[in-house]
Amino acid sequence: DRFIGRTGQLSVESPIVMIVAQFTQIVFSSLDVIWYVETSYNTNAATAFLDTERILSYTFAILYILRLLQGAFAVTDAWRASSLVDVFTVIPLFVELTPGSEWFNLRFLRSYLALRAYECIQDAEYVKNTVPELHRRVALTLFRLACLVICFSGSIFVLEVLGDIPGLEPVGVPTNMGDLSFIQ
Repeated sequence: DRFIGRTGQLSVESPIVMIVAQFTQIVFSSLDVIWYVETSYNTNAATAFLDTERILSYTFAILYILRLLQGAFAVTDAWRASSLVDVFTVIPLFVELTPGSEWFNLRFLRSYLALRAYECIQDAEYVKNTVPELHRRVALTLFRLACLVICFSGSIFVLEVLGDIPGLEPVGVPTNMGDLSFIQ
């Protein structure tokens, strides 16, 4: 409790451990999103970054366990959005179902974890007392904007790669001016 606190507890006696962990989450999540973009467009880069991705994934697994420890391993903490992002981004890297399937992943969701990590750092008493509120608000706005853009563009990219969703294929309605589709 002294170093990591509990979920929902904003002040701890020695916040440096959680601030370093959250800062590590921000840096490594941002790197992972950048590498996701690079490997999405350059398929040859995927093999070059594979070892780096594994190292990052080990770090993300440690940070995931730290978050579970902070929540006293409650079952509800495993179902939080940040925990689900860890599950959907770390496990597929270690469990390759079919050879050559490493190109498909949801690592763009790491931008959400960078946003959550910044929000945790912002809520620390040490940061509240040392950083002006305007600077914290501007940084929060930039993190939220980046997260929004990255998550939307990553979702669109994944849907474009996968193709049409079964049951939601574009079916045209014939009109005098051509076919009209409400989905496209």
